[in-house]
Amino acid sequence: MKIIKMPVAISLAAIAVGLAACGSSSSESSSSTSAAPAAPAAGGQTAVAKDGLLSISADPDGQLLYVETTATATAGPLKLEMPNESGVPHNIVIENAGIETAVITEGTVKASGEIKAGTFVYYCSVPGHREAGMVGELTVR
Repeated sequence: MKIIKMPVAISLAAIAVGLAACGSSSSESSSSTSAAPAAPAAGGQTAVAKDGLLSISADPDGQLLYVETTATATAGPLKLEMPNESGVPHNIVIENAGIETAVITEGTVKASGEIKAGTFVYYCSVPGHREAGMVGELTVR
């Protein structure tokens, strides 16, 4: 029967713990890294453009969300507005459409442009907001 000396046993235990820790942290980091949402989560309200005006509101309670997570509009000239009562800085960008509002903390911000038929993602470009879920989908017919 061999007797293992204490320093060797401690070293083996330390290596085992280190390997276990590496394994769990790599699986955590792979599950926590994800791309920005391409489309909104289920739920929320739908904004409908009326006479070329589309209003999409920032969450009034300061959540990193829009009240309307889906929207519809008709192709052509579009006036976009975003009311923000939260006190948290937000804006709205319609991806691949060239329409973007300024960032505001409170009030209503507006932008306008020409929009073609298709499906577009809209999002808040304040760092971290899109990644947190401040995103929606606009369908233009």
